[in-house]
Amino acid sequence: MFEKFPEFITDDTRFHDPDDPTTNSKDAPRGQLITFEKAEEKHKFMLTESVCENNSILDLGSCISASGAWTLENGAMFYTGVEISKYNYEIATKNLKKHFSPSMWILYNQSVLDWFKEHHEPYDVVLAAGILYIPVHENQISFLTKCAELSKKYLIIESKDTYPLDVDIPMSVYRKINRMKTGSDGQIWARCSNIAFIDMVLSPLGFKLHKKVMYPRSQRFAAIYVT
Repeated sequence: MFEKFPEFITDDTRFHDPDDPTTNSKDAPRGQLITFEKAEEKHKFMLTESVCENNSILDLGSCISASGAWTLENGAMFYTGVEISKYNYEIATKNLKKHFSPSMWILYNQSVLDWFKEHHEPYDVVLAAGILYIPVHENQISFLTKCAELSKKYLIIESKDTYPLDVDIPMSVYRKINRMKTGSDGQIWARCSNIAFIDMVLSPLGFKLHKKVMYPRSQRFAAIYVT
């Protein structure tokens, strides 16, 4: 699908093209490496047509709204993105305007925690991809609880796992992750939690793990919860 909307991949500062040395480097990456193949694979798992169709979508930490293009193209009723980066927000706005009617989407240029403080009606689908482990979300129980409160049908979490510790009990560990900017201080410590930890938080709130997938090479996972 992203071949139809390539700018939602190539405009991402994390985009990696092995044939173009000016793009994000494997040797000194900005965040995770983004490629067409990886983006397509993850979205096919997380945001199937049945999840998207006729549903309202909330994308927390929406970056340049690749998930917005994906969900709207797959029949979403409305898309809402929340993104703190002004650059990402402006790129997403430009590209969404190019391909989709403004009546189908809205973007907020603010932090997720600030957005949480405002009153919002729940959404059919809440997507929290690549933001559970960022330091400002240190209180992950509170963060996941708020995500659950905003979700009517599906809550989708994509995150870093607890590698090299692979256990079936709830666990959080501190790991070094790549910053979005390169430099001598290119990594930062972040709290990473496993799926068992997320289950522990979401199960009492009425959410059940529907399906999951592990990405061992990038030490990440995606988990879909349903109410």
